[in-house]
Amino acid sequence: MTPDIRVNKNVLEGLTKLGVPYQILASSSEKTTQESLVQSGPEIIIPSDRWLIKVSHQGKAGIYELSQKMLPSMNFKDTINYSINARTQGKFSPRDSRFNFSAFRSVVDSNSTQKDKIISFLKNNLRKYFSLTTTLVVYNYDGNRNDKFVHDAGMKEQYEIPVKIIGPDQEITSEDNSFLEAMVDCSDFEKVKRVTKVINNTLTFIYRINSAPKSCEKKVARFGASSSWLFLGACRDLDCEDPSFGYKLVEQDK
Repeated sequence: MTPDIRVNKNVLEGLTKLGVPYQILASSSEKTTQESLVQSGPEIIIPSDRWLIKVSHQGKAGIYELSQKMLPSMNFKDTINYSINARTQGKFSPRDSRFNFSAFRSVVDSNSTQKDKIISFLKNNLRKYFSLTTTLVVYNYDGNRNDKFVHDAGMKEQYEIPVKIIGPDQEITSEDNSFLEAMVDCSDFEKVKRVTKVINNTLTFIYRINSAPKSCEKKVARFGASSSWLFLGACRDLDCEDPSFGYKLVEQDK
């Protein structure tokens, strides 16, 4: 087997701590092109069912494994329970919509030799599934027509971002920058389009509830695509069952 990546000593210690299987092949001073997380050091085989990526989220950068298989299809409640257990046990877990898009952007911006394979994986699965996240979309949460995203809902990592979500289904524009910041952690619609263009080579649309409900209404944030568009969804019913991209923390910057 040919190793996919060389990683530094700190990552090796992180892999050991989390029980990730690997094999040290040899000592090497050669550097690879895998961004800043790759440095000279022992050559390690990362299992062939995952990739290493670097993700910045909530002000912290970390090295994560991205599973090469989608996690099981579940409704939102089961996805949250699955996530809680998986993170506690150091297993692959679904993540919120901002984390997912940060991961997409990291892959697009990387120099990894695996970049094309990862992008192909993302594209194929976005077109095949509605990929679920751990983000709850709450419309009219206070009875005064105010909306919010609740990321990692029901988990210890939960955080909320109030923002106007109600609006037309449309291609993203500068008018959506606040929405985009809250949902995908990027306040520039042109930068969002750049990332989605690389992944799917199409336009980017928002799908959401178009007019304010009379009472509080909850939906799930998700991603999906076709040959014509890639969409940021904020209107999936909680009972719908969809798979998720799976991530596992290896090492986080202090």
